[in-house]
Amino acid sequence: MNSLKSSVSEKTSGYGWVVLALTFFLQASASMAVFSFGPLAPFLRDDLEITRAQVGMFTSIIYLGMVFFGTHAGWLTDKFGIRLFLLAGPGAMGLVFLCLPLTHSFIPALSIVFIAGVGYQFINPTTVKTLSQWFPPRMRGTAIGIKQSGISFGGAVGAVLIPVIALAWGWRGTMIVIGGIILAIVFLCRIYYREPSTGLEAAKSQLITTEGLLQTITKRNLVLQSLAGAMYCIPSVVIATYLVLYLKETLSISVVVAGTCLMVAQLGTVAGRILWGVISDRLFAGKRKNVMIIMGVSMALLSVIAMLISSNTSLWLIYTIFAVFGFSTGIHGVHVTFLAELSGEKMAATGVGFGAAVSAIGMVVATPIFGYIVDTTDSYKMAWLFVAILGIIGAGFICFIREGKS
Repeated sequence: MNSLKSSVSEKTSGYGWVVLALTFFLQASASMAVFSFGPLAPFLRDDLEITRAQVGMFTSIIYLGMVFFGTHAGWLTDKFGIRLFLLAGPGAMGLVFLCLPLTHSFIPALSIVFIAGVGYQFINPTTVKTLSQWFPPRMRGTAIGIKQSGISFGGAVGAVLIPVIALAWGWRGTMIVIGGIILAIVFLCRIYYREPSTGLEAAKSQLITTEGLLQTITKRNLVLQSLAGAMYCIPSVVIATYLVLYLKETLSISVVVAGTCLMVAQLGTVAGRILWGVISDRLFAGKRKNVMIIMGVSMALLSVIAMLISSNTSLWLIYTIFAVFGFSTGIHGVHVTFLAELSGEKMAATGVGFGAAVSAIGMVVATPIFGYIVDTTDSYKMAWLFVAILGIIGAGFICFIREGKS
């Protein structure tokens, strides 16, 4: 494998932790926006008069923006530097969410959300590359795992706050609050973010060519890991999009209580993103392959358990099931670290962007399919079985990765 070399000393600079904090909150605020459509699903269905599958399309369209621009976002970051796109991507996303309340029908709203997805796609390549520069290999999985936990942290905070805000101000007022939070974090990054004094950002950016792009995205191991990511990212986005509706419609649980269950699931994912990174760094000595296989099997098992929940299942057991389910979906830290390492240092952002784009394809397709299965069968059981099968397929892709080789 073309290893990602450390661009910092084995003892990371103290300022690296400041950069980690900034990237964590940037990730959290943007992810709260992405996952807002799940808690807002009942409000969106009533106001826009849309189906469950159409609710799922709001989340899918964000990832569709990632599909079209993911690889380009990483390549532009490698070529022109981190700082520009670290600010411009999420900044554009915040502005888009401020404009979303101006829409009054499904198609215009969907079009605006697509633009938000383009901005969102710049977050992973920029933040993963900067943390790879600030932290040495023995701490990299942990640091990136902490940053990636911002995805679920933002989702958990949103799961609790968004229904409350929506009940008071409607879904339009909620979007204004979310957009304002994103822009506030971008402003803090503008003031406090700086890059390590390694000279990497200024060095030979002209060598980041189209040929280098093609060589990177055709690497066998990178393609396999990206395909696995497409399978592995689906359970978390399904939970974020449909869990509130699932609990409300299947068990007649109130939106607020269902939101707290979603919060528990998201907090489980926060723990998973951090601890899976620690496990891969410490227990597996930086080896990512076996950890990824374990996670895929776990997600499949928990999907089957979710399928078996009934009206006789106690609320506390439901909380426990989805907390553990959330933990099993905390793959993103290990996943993007592995993508960066499989790509090599110079093309790390490109590899992460490509992997995220491929992963987004899975989320674009699978989320409305989940809703469609429920709409056509009038049951969530087959939909959860669908998610379980995808987890096993993802683990199969991982099995064919030759760790330690290109």
